Amino acid sequence: MPACLTAATDIRDIRIPLLLKDFWLGLRYIMGNRLLLVLISGFLFFGIVNGVFAILPIFSMKYKISPDNYVVHSSLTTIFLGAGFLIGSVIGLKLIRRYTRIPILIAGLFISSVLIGGLGFTDRIEVYLLLVFIEGIAIAPINIALGSWMPELVPPQNMGRVNALIEPVMMLGHSLALGFVALFFPAWVSITWLHYLLGICTLGVSFYYLLALPPLVRKRASQAHEQEQKPNPTASHS
Repeated sequence: MPACLTAATDIRDIRIPLLLKDFWLGLRYIMGNRLLLVLISGFLFFGIVNGVFAILPIFSMKYKISPDNYVVHSSLTTIFLGAGFLIGSVIGLKLIRRYTRIPILIAGLFISSVLIGGLGFTDRIEVYLLLVFIEGIAIAPINIALGSWMPELVPPQNMGRVNALIEPVMMLGHSLALGFVALFFPAWVSITWLHYLLGICTLGVSFYYLLALPPLVRKRASQAHEQEQKPNPTASHS
């Protein structure tokens, strides 16, 4: 069958009311789960961080650190970040096995905020690459903590609905960040202050999770313990 006919058939098979119903069910599920709501609300700031950080190394090299060789050095930035992320993934798995997710998540965000501020402070390429490498190591455990936590909080039948809401939240933050850069850089905000603002956003998420997550996790653990202590009616009758 030609591809155009297949595409047309697929479009006709899509039922908008069914999509809206799934979207609403996913939204209701998130709103009814306080811990999940707190985690996903932080994804708005992750979108902002990702949006700015996607262009920040190129801008840093072109307008501040290495105007003549910014293409090469921007590529090196990506390589150093990827190498740090790979090493951080190995370290993150061991840390999460030894500690709980919350301290790893909060500490990773705090360290990332300090490193991002340091990126704005430096004007030497070797220091910038070193900080980017360490930043990759700090970011990886954050992704592992969040990625391994979601399947425990969301049952399989609702995972697709929840993911369908996470992506728009992140893309909203991404678009807001790029819109801010387009409007205010370089007339109102310098490349250094873009780093500082990004670090402040990351630090804000760290403190937000520090204040909100521990009580919710303790409450969830207490509820799970109480549920386990309840007698099983089936077992008592047997």
